[in-house]
Amino acid sequence: MLRSRRFRAPFRGFDLAVCLLAGIAASAARASPAAAEEKPLWSIAWISDTQTPSCEWIAALCERLKADRPSMVIHTGDVRFEWANQCAWKDVLNLLRISSPPIEFHLAPGNHDLTNDVLKSHLRRAATRGVYLLDTGAKAQGRGYYHDRVTIDISGPEWPVWNPEVAVHPAWQPEAPGGPYRYVFERGCIRFIVCDCYYSDEQRDWVRDVIARPDDSSVTIILQHKHEVDQLAAYVEGLEGRHNVKLVLSGDHHNYCYEERHGVTFITSAGMAEGEYKDSDAFTLWVYRDRLRLDRYLLPQGRPVTAIEGPKTVWECEGRFSEYRRPPDRTTASSSPPAAAASEAAAPAPTLAPNLLFNGSFDNHIWYERYRGWSPSGWYQWFTCGGHAPEHAVGTAVPHSGKEYVRIHMWAYAWRGGLLQNVRGVEPCRWYRLTAYGWFARTAENPEPKARVGLDPLGRLRDQFGVDVTKHPAPAYNECVGDDPKTPGPDWPDLPESTVWSPFHDYAEWGPFEVAAEARSDVITAILYCEPRQRPAEEPIYEMNWDTVALREIPWPTRRLVPEDAAVPFERGIANVVLTVQRGMRTAQVTWDTPVPCGASQVLYRFLDSEAVKELEDGGSLETIRAEDFPFETPVAYERSARSHWMEIELRTIPDEAEELQAVALSRALIGEECRTLSSPPVRAKLR
Repeated sequence: MLRSRRFRAPFRGFDLAVCLLAGIAASAARASPAAAEEKPLWSIAWISDTQTPSCEWIAALCERLKADRPSMVIHTGDVRFEWANQCAWKDVLNLLRISSPPIEFHLAPGNHDLTNDVLKSHLRRAATRGVYLLDTGAKAQGRGYYHDRVTIDISGPEWPVWNPEVAVHPAWQPEAPGGPYRYVFERGCIRFIVCDCYYSDEQRDWVRDVIARPDDSSVTIILQHKHEVDQLAAYVEGLEGRHNVKLVLSGDHHNYCYEERHGVTFITSAGMAEGEYKDSDAFTLWVYRDRLRLDRYLLPQGRPVTAIEGPKTVWECEGRFSEYRRPPDRTTASSSPPAAAASEAAAPAPTLAPNLLFNGSFDNHIWYERYRGWSPSGWYQWFTCGGHAPEHAVGTAVPHSGKEYVRIHMWAYAWRGGLLQNVRGVEPCRWYRLTAYGWFARTAENPEPKARVGLDPLGRLRDQFGVDVTKHPAPAYNECVGDDPKTPGPDWPDLPESTVWSPFHDYAEWGPFEVAAEARSDVITAILYCEPRQRPAEEPIYEMNWDTVALREIPWPTRRLVPEDAAVPFERGIANVVLTVQRGMRTAQVTWDTPVPCGASQVLYRFLDSEAVKELEDGGSLETIRAEDFPFETPVAYERSARSHWMEIELRTIPDEAEELQAVALSRALIGEECRTLSSPPVRAKLR
């Protein structure tokens, strides 16, 4: 069987790339027939200056780019991304959603993306948190590019964090005070340098330092909004032979420009800002094993949006390149990170979905009275049956966020207790992360609070803690868990053994707690827990504080639904498995039906040469598949209790020797109280 090869060219002497101006007849004549027929490994969409009310121009050019099936979108600034359900953001998001999860997006900020030289906060929230603004249609006076709306936030799997680099970039975080926003990333042996909007001596020195350091890329491409070539050329002037920069892409002036200096090509996009009053354009950068090719799509001034011209090749460059591999999502960190000192504790890793907890910030200002003090609305007190019951109170002195937090305390006696909330309507066999901030009053040298957070993926306490406590006054309920040793017979169930716990932490000021678990029911229980040890009478205060609690759906935490070395038996109940190949579109589709609802699915696949096909035909039918025999996979996709499934395979590179494509469909289903991965028998389709 065949695997697509991936290699990196060592970067020696900066001499691996030789760039040619496209369109020269001699260059075309030298191209061999084999090279002309070779298919690209992958592609990149390049757009610029989308700050226009002429939505039709943006929509038309983005739709044209979608047909090229890019793996990534780069934007050289002035986005006019205000509301994700209005142009231009809506059209660019539709371009990103050609696959699931959406493809990555990189922005070299423009001057209209800044306010007082600071990148606009709603762009940073979308880029690093996956939180977008939607226009509700109601108008209000305030800030905005041209006008403002009353907006609401939205997030979820289809509202992506833009890329792994900005997700962890300090200046791109929503709370950051300012830049620089520049960064470097590499994909497929191409190094991209994303610059800040304006040229400066500091940025010039930074770029020159980066490009003069050898790396394993074959070509470097610089992205910057401001297009003044005299300034941009200073990045490479005098460094001839010591770098591999071959292309600088920019925007800003709304006119197409092409210029060469110092062996580097400088291209400025006309962008889409002028609509019918000027030319508009967009580009696709095709990546082959031995070259790059930049094609331009032109929508001429005054022409209808259906009159897109091209593609016209405007630049080519030789080099050694490899397939696109999407890097790991740096926002999905380990579910149990090592403890950090409270003074340096960072926020839990950002995620893509909304907070599923009611009143997770404790800031809706509704507190209901119970046997021992006041509890935040939506949350239940709990403590050990027969043990000491701590008092719950409203904290206002040192909130972690907002204005209020929860204080759980008692004088002279240790206790075991906390808060919990049942979240109903979650999807079984998806992953969820619980995060919280807390600290324990340090009135002793070693307080040993045994503070932690937990998730019960089965929601076993849903009935005992089931009354509506979102309002004051709230109905009575039984707060105690576990057996009281002072009473005959068993009392109440303890905290479930199925609970997945975070590590214990001992913070003297606000610090993070975090745990993740796969839901095994449609109810999941979030638990805040503390169990300090009893201390001498001269150390009488036992106080735990909680704030900023969130439960969010997170992407599947591993690359596959099954371990790499797993032998998976076929689920005979899976039916109607169909594999369809559309070679001209470089895609294949797999459809199948499962006997039970499923929460996540994936397809594993491989290419078979003639010998592998013969071995399969001689070997009879299989009863299991080995995951390691299938080197390729689609991303894990979440589904909502689906029985019918559809998954697309992107066939960016088909090995020359491949005779067949073979695929296996996987679906994650709740069987009893356990999630199990169901596998279809392999299906095959001819490739030639």
